[in-house]
Amino acid sequence: MKLLVLGGTKNLGRHVVEAALRDGHGVTLFNRGLTNPGLFPEVTHLAGDRTSLTLRPPETSARDSIAWIRAGNTPPPPPH
Repeated sequence: MKLLVLGGTKNLGRHVVEAALRDGHGVTLFNRGLTNPGLFPEVTHLAGDRTSLTLRPPETSARDSIAWIRAGNTPPPPPH
């Protein structure tokens, strides 16, 4: 499976990415690049902020699933 993970370098998201890679899935990370920027050098990294999320093909078209791992009091992204 090809996954696009929003975040993925901290807390629960990091474990989701580790499990996906361990199980042989393809992973792309979308994050600001501020937390653990060198983590998971083997995956594709897309830089951006989820509060202004405007992912369009080719970023999403080649993915089977998108995982948005929300933790704590982080507000959801605004509706489109």
